[in-house]
Amino acid sequence: MGEKAYGRSGFLSLGMLLWSCCRRRHAMTLATQDTGAKPTAGTGGSGRAAGSHWKSAACDAKLGRLSSPWITYLFYSPTRSSIVGVAQRDDVERDLQWHNGAAPEREAPTETQLLRPWRIAEFRGFESQRSASAFAWRVSHASGFRARRAAMLADLGDEAGNVTELPLSKALDSLTYAEVEFCHPADSSRCATVLAMVDTGSNDCDLNQAVIDQLRLPFARGHGRTVVETSANKLVEVPIYQAKVRLLGREAVVELNPADADYEARGGGVATPAEDDVDKEFDFAASTDEAVIGADALASLGLIVDCSQRRLIRDDDSELKPWKLEGTPALPRKGSRSHCLHVKLRFRNPAGNGAHKELAVRALVDSGSTDAELKRERIKSLGLAVDETEIPAQFETAGGVTIEAPIYRTIASLADREALVRVSPSEEDLDEEDSEEESEESDGASGSDIDSDDDDDEEALLGHDALAALGLLVDCGKRRLLKAPPPEASSPRLPAEDELRKRRRRKH
Repeated sequence: MGEKAYGRSGFLSLGMLLWSCCRRRHAMTLATQDTGAKPTAGTGGSGRAAGSHWKSAACDAKLGRLSSPWITYLFYSPTRSSIVGVAQRDDVERDLQWHNGAAPEREAPTETQLLRPWRIAEFRGFESQRSASAFAWRVSHASGFRARRAAMLADLGDEAGNVTELPLSKALDSLTYAEVEFCHPADSSRCATVLAMVDTGSNDCDLNQAVIDQLRLPFARGHGRTVVETSANKLVEVPIYQAKVRLLGREAVVELNPADADYEARGGGVATPAEDDVDKEFDFAASTDEAVIGADALASLGLIVDCSQRRLIRDDDSELKPWKLEGTPALPRKGSRSHCLHVKLRFRNPAGNGAHKELAVRALVDSGSTDAELKRERIKSLGLAVDETEIPAQFETAGGVTIEAPIYRTIASLADREALVRVSPSEEDLDEEDSEEESEESDGASGSDIDSDDDDDEEALLGHDALAALGLLVDCGKRRLLKAPPPEASSPRLPAEDELRKRRRRKH
């Protein structure tokens, strides 16, 4: 998803500021204000309901003025997820209703059910299905809502390209989410079902403070408070709570923190410039996810993360049996009991003209980050070229300043899997960019392999979309990556032309 607005948290213990081995992600808000409903069990996505606000009067007017028979559209959800698709002009609203669960003739795909409500962001008219499909494929290559919207508004360019039906796996741009039931550990009648972002790059669970208060969760025994450093570089004391989580028929008692959006109420907010125009236009809030389920909870629940299908799988699922032994173990932990994984990941220049043909780095497996990240010096040594087709990624530094970073393309490989992935400079490089010039000192490595196991800090992040491209499942419990099963042949697709004809016959 190319765009980021992330900060980082640290823990103060025994008078020393210690960075967690896993970094938090601070983006993609869930807008509970859509309905005003508090999260309650069984609401299906934190009480958010579909409504008449799917399509504005302005959208209706704009569609009405279009004479083009075919439309390429971009839908978006409060999580900043997006769907690009193609439909005849009169069927755009039907597709929107389909994803919002209001099309009784067809069940909505599971992947989009969790992210409701969906709304129309942009659309463009075309004279043929072929042209609309080619344009939809172009937009689908962009990562993140901001980049996809920019692609929708860009010049049409050459119509040559893929004109086949766009599968939902390509049309949908989103991280992995799951409906998680949080309960009071001693009173199972106090429960709330919320939409949680699955983040293998964070040890902990996070939960919105309003839900914590609603459930009257107790403080964790022994260490009920901690101190975190916010994205505004302020130390804020926050409580640690205890809760029972239920997911896919399993439950575990976990410790959790208030979601990072709640730090502002404790004096940890940051004064930022005027709200981004895109955020204003599409009503994206600046806070974090409603909930985050981290690596330790995933390990306790015995759940495996499948980024390619955006789902969680139980570790005893029969679907996994043929692939149980085909895994790559994580690198040894360095004095930590965290269930976050680090692996040795290899990068190489697709053009093969870098100073080093291949680099091997220590990478954090982080499903809460969209793309791969690599230290700037490593990007330079590989000789990677900026991908001019991608708009820059946006980062929020530890100082609370939003800056942009270029997107590169590189080949990432792990064991016998490799894929072309997006990569951007790591956050540390961006934090230091304005204060000191980039070092010209050589990393001193020779050959094609750089062994970084003696480095306490990860040199790279293996993010959500890179994990999906490599076809790897994340098993936090056994601290390994597994080869993903092949996708089902019957995976959901966007409506095809033959189905559109059936719809028109029913309509008329």
